[in-house]
Amino acid sequence: MALSISSPVLAPLRPADIPWRDRPLMSVQAAAAIIGLSTASIYGFAAQGRLELRKLGGRTLVATPSLIALAEAAEPWSASTRHVNAVAGRASRSKAARA
Repeated sequence: MALSISSPVLAPLRPADIPWRDRPLMSVQAAAAIIGLSTASIYGFAAQGRLELRKLGGRTLVATPSLIALAEAAEPWSASTRHVNAVAGRASRSKAARA
């Protein structure tokens, strides 16, 4: 009986197989989708110096560490009292109009 040594055949690694946090760079579209903003917002953050863009092979790419830093710098959400003031203002204007 002959012994055969078989090695597993590795499939080529596709970009979709790499978790986004492990990629050094990503497309502007992918970055926008990950953080839930438009591509215009991505370019706006870059213009403000809050996000790092790189040019490679004629493409504009987002540096992943800067995207992570931008997301972590987001302010926590808190309820605003603006709507309470707006409702009170409408009620007082309505009352004045009826008088």
